[in-house]
Amino acid sequence: MERFYQETDPRLRQEMLELAILNKEDLENNLKRREILNIRYDFKNISKNNVVRDRFLGLWMALEFNRNPSSLFNGIKRSTKLIKKEIEKSGINTFSNREDYKELLLKEVYHFICLYIELCLSDNSYNTLCFGIIPMKKDKTKDKIRKDLFETGVELPRVLSLEEELKDIVEATKKALDEYI
Repeated sequence: MERFYQETDPRLRQEMLELAILNKEDLENNLKRREILNIRYDFKNISKNNVVRDRFLGLWMALEFNRNPSSLFNGIKRSTKLIKKEIEKSGINTFSNREDYKELLLKEVYHFICLYIELCLSDNSYNTLCFGIIPMKKDKTKDKIRKDLFETGVELPRVLSLEEELKDIVEATKKALDEYI
């Protein structure tokens, strides 16, 4: 299933998983992977552009948007309320208290954080200065990603007292900071 965690296209990931299930490969874990995948991706409501919504990435973007809640008009209380609503919509905590799902859920959360990192590295507006005119050096880009990951995935849950609700994101973010960046 190594290729499964390297693939970024939700439909291809779903196909790979269904094929593995049909072939009865690691059946118990693959059935759990399917449940997690169906929570992460909204395969039923595909957009007009034929895009599958990633609920985990949607939660991350809500965290990103509220990363500095003290400077927002709504403040910490409102940011916490908004993020709790996104946590609920994302379904990320569906299996977080089930020991038999813990490792697979953490792998899936780590997968989406690595996807986010890849998107940042490939996005011209993210890794340039002055409105996309001056490219940043690779080290500067990685430092920016490190800072963003830490503030969004580790620091913000602590500030908002949401460490328990976002424990999988915190753990996967720390792992990505240690291993990926």
